[in-house]
Amino acid sequence: MEPTPSKLWDTALKSLSDEDLAAFELAGRGNIDNPRLTVDDALTAALSKRDECLKKRWKVRVKGKTIVLRDVLDKLTTWIQKFIV
Repeated sequence: MEPTPSKLWDTALKSLSDEDLAAFELAGRGNIDNPRLTVDDALTAALSKRDECLKKRWKVRVKGKTIVLRDVLDKLTTWIQKFIV
């Protein structure tokens, strides 16, 4: 039997240090007892930044490679959405 996404989040959150747990709490609505709120907030933030990157066409160069930040945020939002299901 495959673990549910909520069980995976519970396991991941329990493995965080106290400092990292505090960062989730300080980031806004983050609530360790309700990881769905934290994931929803992460998705909202990633979508917002993706749209900003799209408008401003932000790119960075790392070790000679050009990275389009919108593409990175697209991938991030896709993975977050997989965990929400």
